[in-house]
Amino acid sequence: RDVESSRWSYKNIMLCVQHGAIAGTKTPDANGVGEFNPTGTVTVGQFITVLTRLVASDLIQGSAGQGEHWAAPNYWAAVNSGMIRQTDFTMSELNNPISREDMAFLLVKAAQLNGETLEAHPKAASVIKDYNKISPDRKGYVTQCYSNGLIAGYSDGSFGYADTMTREQMATVVCRLMEYAPRGEVKFEEEKAPVVQNGNYFYESGMVKTET
Repeated sequence: RDVESSRWSYKNIMLCVQHGAIAGTKTPDANGVGEFNPTGTVTVGQFITVLTRLVASDLIQGSAGQGEHWAAPNYWAAVNSGMIRQTDFTMSELNNPISREDMAFLLVKAAQLNGETLEAHPKAASVIKDYNKISPDRKGYVTQCYSNGLIAGYSDGSFGYADTMTREQMATVVCRLMEYAPRGEVKFEEEKAPVVQNGNYFYESGMVKTET
């Protein structure tokens, strides 16, 4: 009920729901109508849950035990599949909002489990304005996602590495990862920010900082 057909993320949200990747945040009523909360913040546990449903579903065992985090079965599926190590994210971090650089890390790992190798464009680092501020162990993952149109940069040329993601943005990157929807086609030009072939890519992705 809270996602209008005119909303930029409508198609991506509906595709994710249809594929069973992302559930709503409110139990559907007698008519089967629920809520998605498109602008809600995504946590580490929520994103790991979505990805493991898609690329490690066979390793998700049972449900959370008493006193366990609700995403524990998905967390262990991620660990056992090799998507993450326990040192990457601890169980105590599952409720933390996920940053864009951590989302890039998990997207690359999920792509690998899905049989895909994401190559980073050699010029990617030079056109991301805040590249040097990205955590050293996340830089490679960011350039891989950026180069392959999984996560777009902002209109000012930055990546926004520490910014958190919303549920509708999560639906968008999941659609791109699984190719439920086309990825952004990015062309790099000498000494310029990447040129996106689809002119509406940044704005339709909802990942751009608008001017006020």
